Amino acid sequence: MSLKTVLPPQQYLEIVSKSVGQLMAGPEVAGAALRRGAEQTEVAAPHEVYSLGLADAADGDLWKAKKTAWRYLVMQGNRAVAAAELSDAAGGTPVFTHLNTGPFVHGTKQAIAQAETLKVVAEHNFVVRLLAIPALSVLALWLHGENQDLLCPMPPTDSHLTANQWYSPAEFFKLLAPVAAAHQAFDNSPHA
Repeated sequence: MSLKTVLPPQQYLEIVSKSVGQLMAGPEVAGAALRRGAEQTEVAAPHEVYSLGLADAADGDLWKAKKTAWRYLVMQGNRAVAAAELSDAAGGTPVFTHLNTGPFVHGTKQAIAQAETLKVVAEHNFVVRLLAIPALSVLALWLHGENQDLLCPMPPTDSHLTANQWYSPAEFFKLLAPVAAAHQAFDNSPHA
Protein backbone atom coordinates (compact mmCIF):
# COMPACT_ATOMS: atom_id res chain seq x y z
CA MET A 1 0.00 0.00 0.00
CA SER A 2 1.13 3.59 -0.29
CA LEU A 3 0.43 7.27 -0.76
CA LYS A 4 -1.73 7.75 -3.84
CA THR A 5 -1.73 10.80 -6.05
CA VAL A 6 -5.02 12.01 -7.42
CA LEU A 7 -4.17 13.76 -10.66
CA PRO A 8 -5.99 16.89 -11.75
CA PRO A 9 -6.96 17.25 -15.41
CA GLN A 10 -3.99 17.79 -17.76
CA GLN A 11 -5.08 21.40 -18.24
CA TYR A 12 -4.01 22.17 -14.65
CA LEU A 13 -0.47 20.92 -15.25
CA GLU A 14 -0.23 22.96 -18.44
CA ILE A 15 -1.41 26.16 -16.72
CA VAL A 16 0.80 25.78 -13.66
CA SER A 17 3.85 24.92 -15.77
CA LYS A 18 3.29 27.94 -18.01
CA SER A 19 2.72 30.25 -15.01
CA VAL A 20 5.82 29.07 -13.17
CA GLY A 21 7.83 29.47 -16.38
CA GLN A 22 6.60 33.04 -16.79
CA LEU A 23 7.50 33.87 -13.18
CA MET A 24 10.96 32.40 -13.67
CA ALA A 25 11.52 34.71 -16.62
CA GLY A 26 10.37 37.80 -14.72
CA PRO A 27 12.36 40.20 -12.53
CA GLU A 28 10.24 39.55 -9.41
CA VAL A 29 11.79 38.14 -6.25
CA ALA A 30 10.05 34.80 -6.81
CA GLY A 31 11.41 34.71 -10.35
CA ALA A 32 14.94 35.38 -9.13
CA ALA A 33 14.67 32.64 -6.50
CA LEU A 34 13.38 30.16 -9.06
CA ARG A 35 16.04 31.02 -11.66
CA ARG A 36 18.84 29.78 -9.38
CA GLY A 37 18.18 26.20 -10.46
CA ALA A 38 16.09 26.91 -13.54
CA GLU A 39 17.57 24.15 -15.65
CA GLN A 40 16.12 21.57 -13.26
CA THR A 41 12.77 23.17 -12.36
CA GLU A 42 9.64 21.02 -12.58
CA VAL A 43 6.24 20.91 -10.92
CA ALA A 44 5.44 17.76 -8.98
CA ALA A 45 3.35 16.19 -6.23
CA PRO A 46 -0.08 17.62 -7.12
CA HIS A 47 -2.53 17.56 -4.21
CA GLU A 48 -5.92 19.00 -3.45
CA VAL A 49 -6.24 21.86 -0.99
CA TYR A 50 -9.20 21.89 1.39
CA SER A 51 -10.18 24.87 3.51
CA LEU A 52 -12.03 24.75 6.81
CA GLY A 53 -13.77 27.77 8.30
CA LEU A 54 -13.50 28.82 11.91
CA ALA A 55 -16.99 27.64 12.91
CA ASP A 56 -16.41 24.19 11.42
CA ALA A 57 -13.00 23.98 13.10
CA ALA A 58 -14.68 24.89 16.41
CA ASP A 59 -17.16 22.06 15.78
CA GLY A 60 -14.28 19.70 14.96
CA ASP A 61 -15.93 18.82 11.67
CA LEU A 62 -13.22 17.89 9.16
CA TRP A 63 -15.85 16.74 6.68
CA LYS A 64 -17.08 20.30 6.17
CA ALA A 65 -13.73 21.24 4.63
CA LYS A 66 -14.25 22.46 1.08
CA LYS A 67 -11.94 21.78 -1.84
CA THR A 68 -10.57 25.17 -2.87
CA ALA A 69 -7.53 24.54 -5.04
CA TRP A 70 -4.91 22.25 -6.51
CA ARG A 71 -1.36 22.74 -5.29
CA TYR A 72 1.92 21.63 -6.84
CA LEU A 73 5.41 21.65 -5.39
CA VAL A 74 7.95 23.42 -7.59
CA MET A 75 11.06 21.27 -7.47
CA GLN A 76 14.65 21.97 -8.40
CA GLY A 77 16.27 18.60 -8.26
CA ASN A 78 15.44 17.18 -4.84
CA ARG A 79 14.65 20.59 -3.34
CA ALA A 80 11.13 22.04 -3.01
CA VAL A 81 11.59 25.76 -3.74
CA ALA A 82 7.97 26.89 -4.05
CA ALA A 83 4.35 25.81 -4.13
CA ALA A 84 2.02 26.88 -6.92
CA GLU A 85 -1.77 26.94 -6.56
CA LEU A 86 -4.61 26.93 -9.01
CA SER A 87 -8.28 27.33 -8.23
CA ASP A 88 -11.39 26.83 -10.31
CA ALA A 89 -12.89 30.05 -11.59
CA ALA A 90 -16.52 30.33 -12.61
CA GLY A 91 -17.31 27.65 -15.13
CA GLY A 92 -14.62 25.30 -13.82
CA THR A 93 -11.71 26.91 -15.68
CA PRO A 94 -8.48 26.59 -13.66
CA VAL A 95 -6.76 29.87 -12.76
CA PHE A 96 -3.23 30.23 -11.41
CA THR A 97 -3.64 32.07 -8.10
CA HIS A 98 -0.22 32.32 -6.48
CA LEU A 99 3.27 31.06 -5.88
CA ASN A 100 4.49 30.59 -2.31
CA THR A 101 8.13 30.29 -1.26
CA GLY A 102 7.51 30.30 2.51
CA PRO A 103 8.10 27.65 5.21
CA PHE A 104 5.08 25.53 4.25
CA VAL A 105 6.83 24.55 1.01
CA HIS A 106 9.62 22.69 2.79
CA GLY A 107 7.10 21.59 5.43
CA THR A 108 4.98 19.88 2.79
CA LYS A 109 7.94 18.01 1.30
CA GLN A 110 9.10 17.02 4.77
CA ALA A 111 5.62 15.81 5.84
CA ILE A 112 5.21 13.75 2.65
CA ALA A 113 8.63 12.16 3.21
CA GLN A 114 7.70 11.42 6.83
CA ALA A 115 4.33 9.97 5.76
CA GLU A 116 6.05 7.55 3.41
CA THR A 117 7.82 5.99 6.43
CA LEU A 118 4.67 5.45 8.52
CA LYS A 119 3.70 1.84 9.18
CA VAL A 120 0.02 2.62 8.57
CA VAL A 121 0.90 3.96 5.09
CA ALA A 122 2.71 0.72 4.30
CA GLU A 123 -0.46 -1.18 5.24
CA HIS A 124 -3.14 1.07 3.67
CA ASN A 125 -3.68 3.46 0.77
CA PHE A 126 -3.91 7.18 1.46
CA VAL A 127 -4.49 10.18 -0.77
CA VAL A 128 -2.37 13.25 -0.02
CA ARG A 129 -4.37 16.42 0.64
CA LEU A 130 -3.67 19.74 2.30
CA LEU A 131 -5.95 21.16 5.00
CA ALA A 132 -5.93 24.92 5.51
CA ILE A 133 -7.58 26.64 8.46
CA PRO A 134 -6.74 30.25 7.58
CA ALA A 135 -8.32 31.87 10.66
CA LEU A 136 -5.94 29.89 12.88
CA SER A 137 -2.90 30.01 10.56
CA VAL A 138 -2.88 26.21 10.42
CA LEU A 139 -1.76 24.22 7.41
CA ALA A 140 -1.65 20.44 7.74
CA LEU A 141 -0.84 17.57 5.44
CA TRP A 142 -3.96 15.40 5.35
CA LEU A 143 -3.68 11.72 4.55
CA HIS A 144 -7.16 10.62 3.50
CA GLY A 145 -7.76 6.88 3.62
CA GLU A 146 -10.75 4.67 3.04
CA ASN A 147 -11.18 3.95 6.76
CA GLN A 148 -8.74 6.32 8.42
CA ASP A 149 -7.44 9.88 8.12
CA LEU A 150 -4.31 11.46 9.56
CA LEU A 151 -3.33 15.12 9.93
CA CYS A 152 0.17 16.52 10.32
CA PRO A 153 0.42 20.27 11.08
CA MET A 154 3.37 21.96 9.41
CA PRO A 155 5.51 24.57 11.11
CA PRO A 156 4.82 27.28 11.99
CA THR A 157 1.52 26.19 13.50
CA ASP A 158 -0.81 26.99 16.37
CA SER A 159 0.90 26.46 19.74
CA HIS A 160 -1.72 23.91 20.81
CA LEU A 161 -0.50 21.52 18.09
CA THR A 162 2.92 19.94 17.71
CA ALA A 163 4.36 20.53 14.27
CA ASN A 164 5.31 17.41 12.30
CA GLN A 165 3.29 15.14 14.60
CA TRP A 166 0.57 12.90 13.17
CA TYR A 167 -2.92 13.17 14.66
CA SER A 168 -6.20 11.42 14.05
CA PRO A 169 -8.93 13.97 13.26
CA ALA A 170 -10.37 13.41 16.75
CA GLU A 171 -7.01 14.16 18.42
CA PHE A 172 -6.36 17.12 16.12
CA PHE A 173 -9.69 18.81 16.81
CA LYS A 174 -9.64 17.97 20.52
CA LEU A 175 -6.65 20.32 20.70
CA LEU A 176 -7.75 22.85 18.08
CA ALA A 177 -11.54 23.15 18.53
CA PRO A 178 -11.30 25.11 21.81
CA VAL A 179 -8.86 27.54 20.15
CA ALA A 180 -11.25 28.00 17.23
CA ALA A 181 -14.17 28.53 19.62
CA ALA A 182 -12.19 31.16 21.54
CA HIS A 183 -11.40 32.96 18.28
CA GLN A 184 -15.09 32.90 17.39
CA ALA A 185 -16.02 34.42 20.74
CA PHE A 186 -13.52 37.27 20.41
CA ASP A 187 -15.25 40.57 19.72
CA ASN A 188 -13.09 42.61 17.38
CA SER A 189 -15.74 45.17 16.51
CA PRO A 190 -14.76 48.81 16.89
CA HIS A 191 -15.70 50.35 20.21
CA ALA A 192 -16.67 53.99 20.59
